[in-house]
Amino acid sequence: MPSEANSLVSHFFAYARNHPDHSAFISGEISFTYGAAAERTAAITQGLSKRGISPGDRVALSAENQIDLALSYFAIHAIGAVAVMIDAKTPDNEKLMLVADCQARLLVAAKNDGEFDTPIATFDELTSEAARDLPEIRATPDSLSDLLYTTGTTGRPKGVLLSHANILSGARHINAVIQPGPDDTELVPIPLSHSFGLGRLRCMALTGNTLIIEPNLNNAAAILMRLLALRATGLALVPAGFEIMRRLTRDRIGEAAKTLRYIEIGSAPIHPDTKQWLMDLLPDTHIYHHYGMTEATRSVFTEYHRDKDKPGSVGLPS
Repeated sequence: MPSEANSLVSHFFAYARNHPDHSAFISGEISFTYGAAAERTAAITQGLSKRGISPGDRVALSAENQIDLALSYFAIHAIGAVAVMIDAKTPDNEKLMLVADCQARLLVAAKNDGEFDTPIATFDELTSEAARDLPEIRATPDSLSDLLYTTGTTGRPKGVLLSHANILSGARHINAVIQPGPDDTELVPIPLSHSFGLGRLRCMALTGNTLIIEPNLNNAAAILMRLLALRATGLALVPAGFEIMRRLTRDRIGEAAKTLRYIEIGSAPIHPDTKQWLMDLLPDTHIYHHYGMTEATRSVFTEYHRDKDKPGSVGLPS
């Protein structure tokens, strides 16, 4: 069995063994402790195994943000298979192309409502039987963990292969910059199927903090209300989300100034006025903006308050 230091999924299960009652996930009215999350992940791993999934197999994963999406990602890793994240909003014809391109053995989704040559398993089907024990972790540092597709803005989407060592190293570098802790509660309304959102899930596996997983951003006012109601200490959001929030809720994000410890922003540049708006309303919050690629996750970080005299800088290497 690989060492617990060799993969994010091993860290996730180790934390669950040591802190089973610690809060792991919140989504709407549903919440999971680390112990409950590990047990459900084990059930999904068992469900994958019963469907013939083995180390090295590609498993496509496509659903809106929900706890089972996160747990299925860990389950795929636990069994040694490769997770292929596909945005739930991807049109069926493009989704069909991606599933075929990666040669997925299985497509995991919230419901079976598409026409694919590849077998489909729903979250409910994969969790229909409880697992007796936590799974043996079959991931190794050099084995593939993820196959992520680029957005294809300049052509056909390209698959990026990442190993368990790659994503573990990336999460460690991000955590070294943002420094989340187990007592943090972080709101993540961005898609886990994209590199930015997925990175927050990976970091959580190392830190042992709580993730609030909300459906993909479509109501900035509701996101703000959730942030305030749960007294979240962390927030991950794209610039467009803050621009909508500013337009719809004016300065109400300032109400989170006493509890919001850090923000991570990514995926696009931010308008200078929106940047200054955040700095003025959240003077004590660490506001990080990252730049990077799918292949390299976050390569550099700027912190708005620290780097206020260097407005054009993309920051320091992570």
